[in-house]
Amino acid sequence: MNEQSIQAKQGEIEFRRTLSAQELGHDCHIPEAFSHHEIMPVIERAIGETRRDFEQLAGKGIPLSPFLEIGAERGHRSFVLCNEFDAWGFAFDLSLDALQFGDRLIAEFGFANTPIRICGDAYRLPFRSDTLPFVCIFATLHHVPDPLPLVAEVRRVLYLSLIHI
Repeated sequence: MNEQSIQAKQGEIEFRRTLSAQELGHDCHIPEAFSHHEIMPVIERAIGETRRDFEQLAGKGIPLSPFLEIGAERGHRSFVLCNEFDAWGFAFDLSLDALQFGDRLIAEFGFANTPIRICGDAYRLPFRSDTLPFVCIFATLHHVPDPLPLVAEVRRVLYLSLIHI
């Protein structure tokens, strides 16, 4: 297993801390990253895309609850599942700062239901084997040097007998 080093994880956490601060309007600047004024329209578009994706999956009979979103970032996909698809589940990310950005989503979009937000290492998911019917990962695998152990962890927690493809 070519697991991400602790230094790489710490670097990712620090980058997400600075990025979240910038998106919340604090004094910091990451070139080519969105400002606090620019980020909400981007997230609003992503919510629309997420809604369409989950509508397609639900239309195929794929159970969306309970769910685990790995690499949840701000959690907007998990918030959509909780608020528009009567689902419940977990938004999981290495960065606590990114997950805490979800508080702004609650305020901006009026989300009443929230996922359980968990900060942790996706190489070691804190779930029992064969317990979750729906696991999603968006724009995350490119952040890990070897995605196979992460995929093995997903397989471990995924309850495959519920899949109807």
